[in-house]
Amino acid sequence: MIFINKKILVIFILLNLTIIASFSSASKININLSNDFSFEESKLEHIEKIYYVDDNREQSWYNETNYKEIGAAIYNATGGSTIYVYSGIYNETIEIIRPLDIYGEDKNTTIIDGQSKGDVVSIFSDGTEFSGFTVKGSGDKILFYNTGIKVEADDVKIFDNIIKENVVGILVGKYFNVQIFNNEIINNKKKLFISAGIKLSTSENCIIKDNVIKNNGFSGGIHIYQSYENIIKNNTIEKNKGHGIYILLSSNNDILYNNIKRNIYGIYIYDSFNNNITKNNLILNLKQATFMVIQTKKYDNYWNSNYWNRPRLLPYFIKGSKIVDIPIIHKNLKIPLFDFDMYPAKNPN
Repeated sequence: MIFINKKILVIFILLNLTIIASFSSASKININLSNDFSFEESKLEHIEKIYYVDDNREQSWYNETNYKEIGAAIYNATGGSTIYVYSGIYNETIEIIRPLDIYGEDKNTTIIDGQSKGDVVSIFSDGTEFSGFTVKGSGDKILFYNTGIKVEADDVKIFDNIIKENVVGILVGKYFNVQIFNNEIINNKKKLFISAGIKLSTSENCIIKDNVIKNNGFSGGIHIYQSYENIIKNNTIEKNKGHGIYILLSSNNDILYNNIKRNIYGIYIYDSFNNNITKNNLILNLKQATFMVIQTKKYDNYWNSNYWNRPRLLPYFIKGSKIVDIPIIHKNLKIPLFDFDMYPAKNPN
């Protein structure tokens, strides 16, 4: 007969219980990781609840989390929630008044049409994400910059949308850290001379990258006004009625790796300095680049390694002008100035 010490038996049992608990805990982790969310997404504490919107369901489908209109879902959603919108045509204007992540099923078929009534989408809450929609049909009242998407908040992300047929595609006014990427911003020219694809107004530390910005109004594919330390990178800016990029009273912005084609002006800089214009492709614009100096004493923007329509062996000269007043003799006299790209690219960047 084999005798087992009671103390040894107790230790053996405890060890086995510990091992079983460990395996049980591990299996729970595996179950969590098998959810639709990635491991990183599963840890996002701000996702409290998901709401759904569909304009084409049986009446019995609608309840406190399922809605027929996007605006109704926004009004009832708690801050930090996600709203998922199924494909359909939503004839409404919406105001995002709390931090939400709002995703459309398909940017080609999930359409928000403002029907010419003011701003189509207005974002008033920090930390909002907006993606997966066609946004169209802003108002066009005189003296109003009616927009497809108006941003009046910080830390907003706008991506993978089609924004078209508005006065201004996207307007960011007086805010910080807004990211606009992977959008198609096209045919925003309802009021030709003030229409633009994207307007940054008195905004800082924003990123505009990887967008197609095409066939917008005279005010610019991208219009930057009194804005600082923004990054404009890797966009296709083509066939806009006026400027490809218009920089007005702004400094310390980086304009990098953009394809700027077939605009009237490729880049137009007005009373701005310390902007870095590097490795862009300026091709077949009526005027590739120019600048105007009126009030500021500085006009030293940095042009580096841009491709100017064809290979260049010599520095490329950018012609600008300065407006000066000579008392008694002449008012608003325009005198020529020159800046230059010392090492232009020999091939497109």
